[in-house]
Amino acid sequence: MLKNIKSYIFIASILIITACSDDEPEHIHEGEVITKVTLTFTNLADNSTQTIIWEDDHEGEDGHDHGDDDDHGDEGAHVEIDLAPDSSYTVAIKFENTSDPDNIEDVTLEVINEADEHQVFYEIVGLDNLTIESADDDETDSEGNRLNIKTTWTTTAAASGDVIAYLIHEPTSKTGTTRDDFGGETDVEVDYEVHIE
Repeated sequence: MLKNIKSYIFIASILIITACSDDEPEHIHEGEVITKVTLTFTNLADNSTQTIIWEDDHEGEDGHDHGDDDDHGDEGAHVEIDLAPDSSYTVAIKFENTSDPDNIEDVTLEVINEADEHQVFYEIVGLDNLTIESADDDETDSEGNRLNIKTTWTTTAAASGDVIAYLIHEPTSKTGTTRDDFGGETDVEVDYEVHIE
C-alpha cells in the first residue's frame, strides 16, 4: 500500500512540474489581413499622378465612387498600369484592411513600425524596359535595409509585361531578384499588367 502511495505522489509531482513549466507555445504569426493595395504614381516630368487600386474580390462592392483615374482589380486578376516610355515615376504603396468599412486599418503603418519583419518586393516578369529601385526617402529597417514602400520606376522603350508586388513577412533575406530569394511568408501578392506605350 505504501509503495502505491509513493507511486501516486511521484506521478502527481511530475504532472505538477509539467503543468507549471515556463515554456509557452511560440506565437505564430498568421499574416496581415490586407484587402486593398493602392499604388500612387507621380510622373517626375510633370507631377501628374495616377492611382492604381487592387481590392480583394469580397471588397469594393460598397457603392463608393473611386474616381475616373483609379484602376481596380479583383484577387487573381491582372490590374493594368499604363506608363509612358522614357519616363520616371515615384511610386508609393499603401496596404489597407477594409473588412470593416467603419474601421479601415492602414496596415502600411504597421509594416513601417515592424520594419525588421517586413519587406515589399516587386518582381518584374518579361519586361526588360522597366527598372524599379528604392526611392531616396524610402522607409528603412533597423539595419538600414530599404522596405520599398516608396520606389522609383524608370521606363525606356515601349513594351508590355508583368510586375508582381509582394508584402513579405519575416523574410530570411532582404535582397534578391525572385520571390524565392526572400523566404518568409507572403502577406499579400498582386499581379500588375504593365504597358509602356
